[in-house]
Amino acid sequence: QVLAYREANGGYQELDRFVERLRAVTPEDVQRVAHTYLTAENASLLRYLQPPLSGDGAEVESRLRAALEDSGPPLASLDDVGELLQGELTNGQDEKAPRVTVARLSNGVDLIIQEAHAVPTAWMGVYFHGGRVEETSQTAGITRLTVSSALRGTARRSAEQMDRAIESLGSGFGADFDEEYFGLTIASPIECLPAAAGLLREVITEASFPAEGVEKAREVIQASIRAGRDSSTAFSFDLFRRAFFGADHPYGLPQRGQGKVVASLQQSDLARWYRRIFNPARMTVVVAGNVDPQAVQAFVEEQFGSLSPPQDAPPLELPDIHVPEGVVEQVETRSRRQSAFLLAFPTVPLGHADYYPLEVVQHILSGMAGRLFVQLRGRESLAYTVFAGDVARPRVGYFYGYLAGEHRKEKRAREGMLAEFERLRNEPVGEGEVARAKKYITGVTSIRLQTNSQRGEELARSYLSGMGTDFVRRYLEGIEAVTVEDVQRVSRSYFNLERYAIGVLRGGNGE
Repeated sequence: QVLAYREANGGYQELDRFVERLRAVTPEDVQRVAHTYLTAENASLLRYLQPPLSGDGAEVESRLRAALEDSGPPLASLDDVGELLQGELTNGQDEKAPRVTVARLSNGVDLIIQEAHAVPTAWMGVYFHGGRVEETSQTAGITRLTVSSALRGTARRSAEQMDRAIESLGSGFGADFDEEYFGLTIASPIECLPAAAGLLREVITEASFPAEGVEKAREVIQASIRAGRDSSTAFSFDLFRRAFFGADHPYGLPQRGQGKVVASLQQSDLARWYRRIFNPARMTVVVAGNVDPQAVQAFVEEQFGSLSPPQDAPPLELPDIHVPEGVVEQVETRSRRQSAFLLAFPTVPLGHADYYPLEVVQHILSGMAGRLFVQLRGRESLAYTVFAGDVARPRVGYFYGYLAGEHRKEKRAREGMLAEFERLRNEPVGEGEVARAKKYITGVTSIRLQTNSQRGEELARSYLSGMGTDFVRRYLEGIEAVTVEDVQRVSRSYFNLERYAIGVLRGGNGE
């Protein structure tokens, strides 16, 4: 593709000349072009006006002119752009917050409805507690294969007929997997949502597991498992989880499943697991979009209110979690030039008061301006990729650092990452670092909740995790309240260099 592009734009020889010119660039060149082109006079700013404009052409033009006249003086510098965007992201959040209604169907199933009337579409998810958290080393991957196969044919329709029915609604199925729950989702124009709900019920209650559909789903999952083994990040994460939770704990199993297990599962195995996990006693329905709550409750009751749990369904029992004491390692060595590792410290579950400062720490460490990138990649050249993450679940939490680099530098890279965590313990962070991290979190959170599906999935995650329906608001309030002292306090509390788990995908193998 690169050669074809270069040949179409001046000849493939240009590629060599491009590399030569790139190597010749100096710091003075960078500053010169920045001063020449990155100016306020050259900048363009797009403002998105809400609510959506409506009315005839003259009315729309009048409102646009009024908005432009009210947009303030010209920008004096590029700094003004950042201030303006920050204001647009944060102003009026309470007034624009979508309304949430919580109802209960006649069979006890919870229904959560979030209204957002900007566009004439809606999203729906039917979620179930359980699934992966019930798997063992003998069944690792059965939930994903069962759900994927259930979408490939029912007692009423073949896979092809189901695809046509979905496409006729201008929609498509989705699947959402977490450690302790899973869900089937669908998005559609609002007038098609009742019919979409009917298709979801059909999949949930009448899946037929045709042999061809099961094999296609198996092929996709097996390919995903192979891709995960080839991914430094994904496989390091799997090794870490095994070290942190234990090889036999559901959380310690590979997220995509075990290849041998997925290959051995039969249709009868999937049918039994289907009856177990698609249990109405574990169900929650979430709807987000341009909807009327009463109308939604009526058609959801019609589709799902009469469902009852199977008599032989076992109760959902969550296994105990024991976090590591001391340093626990899982290492796999391969013949490769790169090593990658993910090390993590036990922290706190979702909703704990210390969760919010740990989120801020994540963004102090991560990103191209973050401490890990600046020190370990920029100054010490120990990493190709490096970042941090804060993971909080309803019953457990951990804070990790990930690094991939030359295998000969693995020991120094690990020491360097631990040194950065030690630095957080011993040295107060700057006010500017904390302020930038908080602004970034606020902006990203607002941006990532723009669509019905994003809002619906976040609402489902919060509700199923026991955080209620207003967790996003409380999350942003918690972030805003974080102080420099909070950051150092949680760093000292949780970044214990004698207590962590690490998964290492080691290169070399005798090189």
